[in-house]
Amino acid sequence: MLSIRCALVGLCLAAVGLGATAQPALPVFDATFAVVVDNAVVYGQGAVNSPAPGQKNLLLDVYRPVGANGSGALSPVIIIIHGGGFTGGTRTQSQLVTIARAMAARGFVAVSIDYRLAPDQPVPSARVSNLLAPATVGTSGSTFQQRVAAVAAVDDGLTSVDWLRSNASQLNIDTSRIGLLGGSAGAITAVHLAYLLDNYGVTASRFNFVVDLWGASLIPADDPVAAANHLATGESPLFVIHGTNDPTVPFSASELLVARAVNQQLPHEFYPVVGAGHGFGAINIFVLEASPGVTLFDRMLQWTVQTVREHENLLRDGFEG
Repeated sequence: MLSIRCALVGLCLAAVGLGATAQPALPVFDATFAVVVDNAVVYGQGAVNSPAPGQKNLLLDVYRPVGANGSGALSPVIIIIHGGGFTGGTRTQSQLVTIARAMAARGFVAVSIDYRLAPDQPVPSARVSNLLAPATVGTSGSTFQQRVAAVAAVDDGLTSVDWLRSNASQLNIDTSRIGLLGGSAGAITAVHLAYLLDNYGVTASRFNFVVDLWGASLIPADDPVAAANHLATGESPLFVIHGTNDPTVPFSASELLVARAVNQQLPHEFYPVVGAGHGFGAINIFVLEASPGVTLFDRMLQWTVQTVREHENLLRDGFEG
């Protein structure tokens, strides 16, 4: 049985000025657009030490809505980040492909990214060096390597944003409207990108929203409460799904994130799945219901569209927060 606990508070987002000639293409609640896909696009490179020292190409797939950009309108973007414990996983995971296609059909440009993993022995770049010590404190061996890879994933997430900015005109996207979605390690990466970087002197733009599927905040590694407390008023609205019996990422980590969101009046929705474990196999978001007749997947789509539309309303009405 699915037990739902949902908290939604007032929206407070920092307004970002749009270009004078760039009109927003608002996403839609129902699937409207045909979708085209560009596969295995190189979005950057990252340093690795395995199988030999060098640079590894970073790949993404782009899902674009056909016909969403009439009269020069620019689409919002969602970056989708796969799970796999920072040791495996792929952007082509079937559930992520379904999500990417559904988001594009509603007017988003969706990019699903691969990133460096622990077996690559990644070398995070200087821009995220401030994250390394708190991410690895108290760890050793394979856990240490996993946490270094978690920092490299943040680095690669930032590289994907750089790529989106560089290709904004070709993709017809508005880079002031980028959201994040991840599962497991991908959700951890999304949470780190959205809420931690300003606390560690890493320059990054504000993201419009975060969809966190059974993730957490892991930095600093030795203090789960401090890791969750990076969330602050005015940061990205948060949508969380997590199984209460998760053996991989503790459910308590999501409880801490949501408690902090409540404390900071951060817009959020939280869906604990009672008795469920970890991942898409344990939590079938396409079947389990958030409310009668509405699956978790449907509610997630509705929430992302609603969040972007509310952001546009704030911009239109001239509010800043």
